[in-house]
Amino acid sequence: MFRRKRRAAGLALLLVGWAFLRPVASEQLKVPFAPGEKLRYAVRWRLLLAGEAELSVEKDATPGRWKAIARANSSGYISNLYRVEDEYTSIFRNPTFCSTGIRKQINEGERHREVSIQFDLRRRLALLRDGDAAGRTPPRQEQFAIPDCVHDILSALYYVRTQPL
Repeated sequence: MFRRKRRAAGLALLLVGWAFLRPVASEQLKVPFAPGEKLRYAVRWRLLLAGEAELSVEKDATPGRWKAIARANSSGYISNLYRVEDEYTSIFRNPTFCSTGIRKQINEGERHREVSIQFDLRRRLALLRDGDAAGRTPPRQEQFAIPDCVHDILSALYYVRTQPL
């Protein structure tokens, strides 16, 4: 029951882009970032340095697409308690910021997962694949209906950066 609610909440977050984030014509869009941009953040827990996070964006190998990568790594004393090495990779179209997919490699403590969601815009389907990174269990695969344009968490972040404040 809890997994079903968590999955529904995750899907709702992915589809939030449809309700609030509308694509903009390329003539109107001037992006405030450039290929090769890297944003680095220190992550603190109370007074301790817990790790670092990095956001980077580059042109994808496919013309007309961006590739955004978010990394989070624990460090120092916190890493001894609970090691985190997560990486999220998103591919999205320029200038609409509609996502074609997101891949998550999650390594948190003893939990190691690989999750990918591919957005088949032609068939209007999201194809979810969620599995154990070690391959000990078969991955769970599901399909969901989606609207014309879907934003994942990274494409939505970069889209919001293009909006005037």
